[in-house]
Amino acid sequence: MDRLRFVLRAQRDRFWPLKVIKEHLLEHGIDSEVTSIASRPGPSSALQAVRLDRRGLGREASVDEDFLAELEQYGLLEEGALFYGSTELELVRAARELAEEGLHPRHLVMLRTAAERQAHMIRSVARPRSRAGDSAAQGEAQDFARDLGESMITVHGAVLRMSLREH
Repeated sequence: MDRLRFVLRAQRDRFWPLKVIKEHLLEHGIDSEVTSIASRPGPSSALQAVRLDRRGLGREASVDEDFLAELEQYGLLEEGALFYGSTELELVRAARELAEEGLHPRHLVMLRTAAERQAHMIRSVARPRSRAGDSAAQGEAQDFARDLGESMITVHGAVLRMSLREH
């Protein structure tokens, strides 16, 4: 049970894939804190603020211009952005890894669509908590939306793992 709690906490709090969690457990065991994962290098290490231009994004994610253009074409990256942050870098790296296995950006459109629908659902639940002109209420609504988003990610991951296990 402790091992399972550790895995779930690492996924929820740090968004680490199972492969990285497994490596961490083999190296440190369950007695280590989940927060220690953030100091490890890896594909989903704690997101640090970055500001990359298009060339820097391609270089950091090890992709070429054509791949970035394809991500834009399918709505996975904002077209014409001047700068990209850690979220975009994480997305491009993951998309590259999927493409290496045969799942190209055109295959990821359904993920984008599902995420947009989830974001709409979250905003519709959080919006009533935000009052115009009340910055504290707006901040609380943003925090609430972020928490709902993290719960959605957890549910999505669990449903995907269960579906893969069944087949």
